Amino acid sequence: MKQSNLIIGGVLILLLLVGVWIYLLFFGTPKNPDAIFSNLGFGPDNDTSIVVNEAIEPVEKPRVEVTQESLRQLTTRRVAGYQAVQVSTTSAPYVYYAEAGTGHIYRINRVSGEEVRISNTTIPSVDKVAISNNGSFAVAQSNFSGKKEFLFANLNSTSSINFSPLPISMLDFKFVGDKTLIYLAYQDAGTVAKAINLETLSEETIFTNPLRQIKVIWGQTKDDIHYIYPKPSAELDGYLYKIEGGKMSRLPVSGKGLNAIGNNNWVLYGLNKDRTYVGKTYHNETKIAGDLYVVPMPEKCVFTNFDPNQAWCAHASDGYSQYYPDEWYKGVISQVDQLWSINVFANSASFVKDITASTGREIDVINMSIAGDDSALFFINKNDGALWTYEI
Repeated sequence: MKQSNLIIGGVLILLLLVGVWIYLLFFGTPKNPDAIFSNLGFGPDNDTSIVVNEAIEPVEKPRVEVTQESLRQLTTRRVAGYQAVQVSTTSAPYVYYAEAGTGHIYRINRVSGEEVRISNTTIPSVDKVAISNNGSFAVAQSNFSGKKEFLFANLNSTSSINFSPLPISMLDFKFVGDKTLIYLAYQDAGTVAKAINLETLSEETIFTNPLRQIKVIWGQTKDDIHYIYPKPSAELDGYLYKIEGGKMSRLPVSGKGLNAIGNNNWVLYGLNKDRTYVGKTYHNETKIAGDLYVVPMPEKCVFTNFDPNQAWCAHASDGYSQYYPDEWYKGVISQVDQLWSINVFANSASFVKDITASTGREIDVINMSIAGDDSALFFINKNDGALWTYEI
């Protein structure tokens, strides 16, 4: 093909493109705002229908579902501590909880499901928080940089809520009532238990003892019976001591791997016997011990408030080995728990709920507690730190 023909063809194509551009520029613009953009003005638009997008009304849903089954999850955050709160019989029931790691405190309305953050003070590496019975005070333990520090806050403050250093060192602590914190601390060669009023920061001694590596089962008030025993191990004998009126006395309860929970009337305990872990009962007044099908653990059991003979426990569905509770405390094993109701007086245990079948989740229960009116249980799933409830 001749070069001149190629040049002529290129010029014609260029002129055609310029012509189309001029047409679109002057004649392709929509004549009115209702013209369809994609039509580009070529030919008539015979579609006269109008598409109306209906307004979507915003629906405010509660952060927590409270209308589903009695056994349900309350949080997705990891929880460092919580407290069921109902100030009066006519006030709304709440659950206060603290987020692990940050120390932020939230409040869930158990009726409406509304969740509100009431404190945003960040406390690095918080792993334990106690909240008073009426939700007025919170005490947090921080392990930032490997050093334990303790802080407290007045959650009813009319200004911003801030945590302040608490000038004491504690091994264990718990709220009894609305403003009293009871705690265990080292003293000389042993330990001492004290009660501190967080309004005045005044202290009083509850009891002293010569043991250092102990677990304490606190009473519901500072003047109730408390129990202590050496930290449990499957290879070591444990001995149970009762603290009443500041005086310590040894009970006829002992065994390898000893763990216990108690109130003023009863002790429920577990120990290793014949190469397996078993449950037992002991009555303070009659001094009679009995067998119990359910294995009681202080992290997994709670007595009711109105009936001293009634308790609730989470019990492992797959049984217990001779190495319990060491394997569980070390995190070597995780329990698949079921919910049981115990009548200690009748020495009977009744199966209540298969947690896994009901939720589709394998839950290892810790930090079990009960609402002040005995209407609901609360516990944390050790596997993910989430808070759960079971409406009784």
